[in-house]
Amino acid sequence: MKRLYFSFFIFSFFILSPSSAQQRREQTGFDISRNLEIFADIYRQLDMFYVDTLSADTAVRWAIDGMLAEIDPYTKFYPDEDQDELKLMATGRYAGIGALIRAYKKENRTVIEEPYEGCPAQEAGVRAGDVIISIDGKDIKGWSTTQVSQNLRGEPGTTFELRVMRPGEKKARAFKITRRQIQLP
Repeated sequence: MKRLYFSFFIFSFFILSPSSAQQRREQTGFDISRNLEIFADIYRQLDMFYVDTLSADTAVRWAIDGMLAEIDPYTKFYPDEDQDELKLMATGRYAGIGALIRAYKKENRTVIEEPYEGCPAQEAGVRAGDVIISIDGKDIKGWSTTQVSQNLRGEPGTTFELRVMRPGEKKARAFKITRRQIQLP
C-alpha cells in the first residue's frame, strides 16, 4: 500500500507539475500586465490633473530606479543616453579635465569636489571648492551634475574656458583647460 501511494505521488508530481508551472507563468504574466496597466493609469491621471507638466521619460526612469533600489541595489539601469557613463564605469577611462564634481544646491550650481593630481584641472589651477559658473561661455546655473560632466568631457586635445568662483573671492576666475585622456584609479 505504501509503495502504491509513493509511486502515485511521484507520478502526480511529474505529470501535474508542468501544468502548475504553466499556471504560475500565466498568473505572473497576468500580474505584470495588471500592474503595468495600474501604473499607466496613475500616470495618465497625474498627467491630466497635476498642476505641473510631467515627463514620461523621467517618471518611468524614477520608477525603474526605485524598483531596482528596492529589489537589488547593486543593479543600475543605463538608458541609451548614458552609455558613455557606463563605458567610463567599466573602463575607468575618459577624456576630460580630471576632477570630481558634486551638486552645490545652495547656489543651484556644481562645485569642484577634487581635481585629480597631475590632471588638466589641477595643472590649470582649479581647486577643490571652486564653484563652476560657466563652461565655454555657457552659464551652468540649474544644470544637473550629469550635464556639467558631459560638458567637461570631450575629445582629447580640445580646449575650453572654465569660469569659477573661488570661495572668499569677489571676482570670477577663468581657466583655459585642454582635455586629455584620463585614467581613473
